[in-house]
Amino acid sequence: MPIELLPPERQARVVVCRAAIVEGALVAATEASCGSSLEQVRDSAEAWQP
Repeated sequence: MPIELLPPERQARVVVCRAAIVEGALVAATEASCGSSLEQVRDSAEAWQP
């Protein structure tokens, strides 16, 4: 679903990042569960390289 179709209050909580799908998801989930900001989660997922 394109981000533009989401309600405005949800759009601010969605980002698209360039990360490996499985590994990036694991890194992002771990980072988010530690209370990191959305920007930190994205940066961590994008920084991990297989």
